[in-house]
Amino acid sequence: MTKPFNVRELQTRVRSQLRKVHVLQAANNPHVEEDDASLVIGALKINQKNHQVIFQENQLELTATEFELLHHLASHPNQVFSRS
Repeated sequence: MTKPFNVRELQTRVRSQLRKVHVLQAANNPHVEEDDASLVIGALKINQKNHQVIFQENQLELTATEFELLHHLASHPNQVFSRS
């Protein structure tokens, strides 16, 4: 996405990515593990070191921005973020 971008468009793109991999199902699983380089939430594994996201044994293709956003949101569960 090029700047300046519309926040609603960003939200739509994130929802689309989440819908593609059914992350919403995994997010309902309260089992969260974190080691040095990986964050595991149900069937979703986010590897910070290699910038890989694996869901149900399938590697997802994400842009750097999508990866950072997903990792940040997953590593801060139950937290509300403002637009800024």
